[in-house]
Amino acid sequence: MFPRRIVETHADTGEARLRLLHFRNESIQEETKFMEREYYAMFDDERRGPFTLEQLLAAGVRSDTLVWYEGSRRWLPASEVPELAENLHDAPVSTVRVDEDGILAYPESFLQTPYKFGVYGWFIAIGWTVYFAYQGTTLDRASGSIGMVGGAILWFIAVGCLLMFWYRTLVIVQDGFAWLAPGAAVGYLFIPFFNLYWIFRATVGSVRELNRYAERRGLAAPRPSMFFAVAFATYFLLSVVPIVGAACALVNLVLFPLFLTSLKATAVCFCAGRR
Repeated sequence: MFPRRIVETHADTGEARLRLLHFRNESIQEETKFMEREYYAMFDDERRGPFTLEQLLAAGVRSDTLVWYEGSRRWLPASEVPELAENLHDAPVSTVRVDEDGILAYPESFLQTPYKFGVYGWFIAIGWTVYFAYQGTTLDRASGSIGMVGGAILWFIAVGCLLMFWYRTLVIVQDGFAWLAPGAAVGYLFIPFFNLYWIFRATVGSVRELNRYAERRGLAAPRPSMFFAVAFATYFLLSVVPIVGAACALVNLVLFPLFLTSLKATAVCFCAGRR
């Protein structure tokens, strides 16, 4: 009835339309899957989420932000997640990497830098304080003021660096199974009275988190000292007791860096290049 060429043309057109409809249907299903997917991301060295795709983009995700979603075998930079990559316009800048097992791998300097500054500063601050305390009333007013201000600055730098190091030892074990958050472990120590209880949770919890992380990952690492953790927390508590408080505080000038050194011996084994 119709020429064969016309019939073939209509058949080809119908097949092409069917393919186009099938493609559009697949695209809609894929887009719906992305909209329903829940994402987790690492912001400020802590895992946060879940997010929808729109929420994650609105949260300020970058190309180097590590992202995980159900079905993903490991944490991925956002630049390697197709539905995120097309909405990113920045260049990766982070030094954090993910190893072949999907474990967050921080460089060793992530721990070594604050530790070294903190420990050196700690003992310099002790020496500075002892010197000016020994001089006592022999100093004039100007020298005494210099001693007080200089000592305050040294202690501020030393304590700040050591607390940053402590915070980072917990950051590197945040694989989704840790219960002690880095910010809480360090931050709650500044809450008056509550910190007398929290010091035990923070010190003992830090030791346990590092041990559990090593066991989960099958990593060979020395165990941090539970003795130093409990001793430091105990003397911290006793430092508020009249009469013995000053002596306990002096003991903790030694126990605190020893406790952190025991954490460092374990934590550096989790860094990139040590596995």
